[in-house]
Amino acid sequence: MRPRWVTFTAPALPPDPPDPPDPPIAMMPPVEPPSPPPPPMLCAKIPAEFTPPVWMLPVWVMLTAPAPLVLLPEPPMLTSPPALPPAPPPPPMLCAKIPRARLPVVRNNPALLTVTPPPTPPVDPDPPMATTPPDDAPAPPPPPML
Repeated sequence: MRPRWVTFTAPALPPDPPDPPDPPIAMMPPVEPPSPPPPPMLCAKIPAEFTPPVWMLPVWVMLTAPAPLVLLPEPPMLTSPPALPPAPPPPPMLCAKIPRARLPVVRNNPALLTVTPPPTPPVDPDPPMATTPPDDAPAPPPPPML
């Protein structure tokens, strides 16, 4: 009887070399955030699939129909205008023309009468005064003694 499974054993592979050490953080280049994608462009430069050409042939067939029958005109109407409905009554009027009872007459005499005379002419100014002091002025008092 033959074995169904055959196993071959090979020697182990050498281990992978170690990763290089990470550089210090101060020497690492700054990581820039990825730039956003460009905005969509809505213009004729966007490629689009060509649409297939459409060919249309003109149609030269014209259908004609006989003209419709002309109707006879209606008989003439009476020349008098139709009767108008009666006019509505006028609206009520709220004004001084409506009759009402008279009010008693009240007479009022003025309690104060003020008469305003015309203005008087201005008064003449006083004559000018002398500006020089008198010649014999009194002597000042003597100083106090201590």
